[in-house]
Amino acid sequence: MLTHVLVAALPLLTLAPDAEKTSLDVPETLYGIFFEDINWAADGGIYAEMVANRGFDWRTERPGYWEYDFRGGAEARVTQEWAKPLYPENAQYLRIEAIGAGTGCGVRNRGFANGMVVKAGAKYDLKFYARGTDGYTGSLRVVLEKPAAEKGKAPELLAEYKVAPGELKVGKAGATPFDRELADWTKFTAVLEPTADATNATLSILLDTKGIVDLEFVSLFPEETYKRQPNGLRPDLVEKLAALQPKLIRFPGGCIAEGDDFMSWFDWKRSVGPVERRYLNENRWDTEGGKRNLVYWQTQGLGYFEYFRLCEDLGAEPLPICLAGLTCQYRRPTHYAPLDSLDYFVTNICDLIEFATGNPATNPWAKIRAEMGHPAPFALHYVGIGNENWDKPFFDRFPLIASKVKALYPNVTIVSSSGPNVDEGRWERAWEFMTKYGAEILDEHYYRPPDWFLKNANRYDTYSRTAPKVYAGEYACHEKGRENSLHSAICEAAMMCGFERNCDVVRMSSYAPLFNNLDAPGYHWRPDMIWFDKTRVFGTPNYYVQKLFATNRPDVTVPVKAGVNCATAFWSVGQKLDGTTIVKLVNAAGEAQPIALDLALSAGTLTVETVTDADPNAVNTIDDPERVTIKTTTEAFAGGSLTRELAPWSATVLKLAK
Repeated sequence: MLTHVLVAALPLLTLAPDAEKTSLDVPETLYGIFFEDINWAADGGIYAEMVANRGFDWRTERPGYWEYDFRGGAEARVTQEWAKPLYPENAQYLRIEAIGAGTGCGVRNRGFANGMVVKAGAKYDLKFYARGTDGYTGSLRVVLEKPAAEKGKAPELLAEYKVAPGELKVGKAGATPFDRELADWTKFTAVLEPTADATNATLSILLDTKGIVDLEFVSLFPEETYKRQPNGLRPDLVEKLAALQPKLIRFPGGCIAEGDDFMSWFDWKRSVGPVERRYLNENRWDTEGGKRNLVYWQTQGLGYFEYFRLCEDLGAEPLPICLAGLTCQYRRPTHYAPLDSLDYFVTNICDLIEFATGNPATNPWAKIRAEMGHPAPFALHYVGIGNENWDKPFFDRFPLIASKVKALYPNVTIVSSSGPNVDEGRWERAWEFMTKYGAEILDEHYYRPPDWFLKNANRYDTYSRTAPKVYAGEYACHEKGRENSLHSAICEAAMMCGFERNCDVVRMSSYAPLFNNLDAPGYHWRPDMIWFDKTRVFGTPNYYVQKLFATNRPDVTVPVKAGVNCATAFWSVGQKLDGTTIVKLVNAAGEAQPIALDLALSAGTLTVETVTDADPNAVNTIDDPERVTIKTTTEAFAGGSLTRELAPWSATVLKLAK
């Protein structure tokens, strides 16, 4: 927890035009976001699928997140099987062998957070595949229910769907199990409309007769997704992103992109096409805490098509992160592709570019994009090769991949790694190597304590203007307790002023990580920009600082100089093309900071947006989500110079429109 001692009043900070410097064009990509499936951000988070382990493909002894639902004395053997699968990509399915059906014999799914959220009258698309085996003669009943409030009471039926005898294809019985005929799968769809609200609803599939039924890919999807898109995203979470007005989205990671080995890296090709055929992938973050927990999996329902669509919806440039021929170097052992095998990764990246931008009539990957509902090309101007990679294994591989991709797609800008950190040997060696190579943009990451951010707010003032440009791809101020405090956000704001003043060097930036799912089990990384549970979402103080800066991005900078050195005051000044002046001011002290803007400002309307609180340790919570937020006032301004007092621990934007 931060403490401070009151001292004498801070000196007046005067900002005046700096005739020795020229204005800079501010890139649209300066403020973006970074999405990684960490803290259950995808499945069970922004991806709107309600059924956990919908394809029964988790590599677990029993089908994870599915439980027995035996009613009225029913009993069954429930197993995971592989013979004659629906699709070979995800061959595992569920078999229910009812010994006695009672009043219903099957399985139940509670979703990702011990109960699904449904609304009365809303529509939910049910889809599943089934077949009967050994001459099954019964029907199936799919029920959406609200558990009883009291033990021994019946659950409340919210919606149901029935498969009548004869609608199910059934294989003939054999003299022995080895002689059974396995029928073809039948796809069943329905729209469920619950009769009541619930936050703990369950979905069950029940046999009404003894016998054997196989189930595959049981999905329940709300029709109310963002923009009502199929296979879409949770609206409130996307709206929280849209409010940031991001102009860049880096995905799918991070460490997720690389995986623990070449079996678990995020291969984009396995994440496109029909969702039933996308490969299951174990999440790299499942292995935190020193063991495999086998509870964190990626259906890749949120795949590259959905990432590109999200970028398009939000008006953001996509920045996919691709492998540089090696897996995550934080994992041991790291896996290195042989140098003579690197064309595999070149082809993978080139096929990705064609998937996004190619002609469906001539390219098979572009054809898949069109078949998924987007015949027109997506925008793709950036590709990242490598993530937090370092030293010789990376230096040996990156040029062999990047040079071939660049030769084939010269208009695509390549973003490359500068190591896992800054201001240490691996970073220094990366900058030396990449500068000689002629890299375009280097991805710098810093998870550092508050003092580092304040001391480094001006670090880009002295960066070479001829060296590669910078993408501040992952950064967050780490307090001692890793809290998303106001103080951490103010320290980040100081650094962001430096990004903006030096936007000829820093071309893009993104806070990390993006999401934290409060309902999810196991290991959680902290801090994070946005927190949520299954019904609510809130932004942290860090979120509101990001929003403050991103929604007030100028088109050009206005060079200014300070009349006195204030070690805890930071600033940047710019203008929009319509003449609106935007002044960003940060006070990272426990005392009010007086300022004077000697900028010959025109008369007009002055809008003041501020993120502050009396307590620098203030945080937002699920029950108090806007303790720290953006507060806005508007006033008339007569013109000329402007004096003001910045609140302690504050980030402020002064926006003067003529």
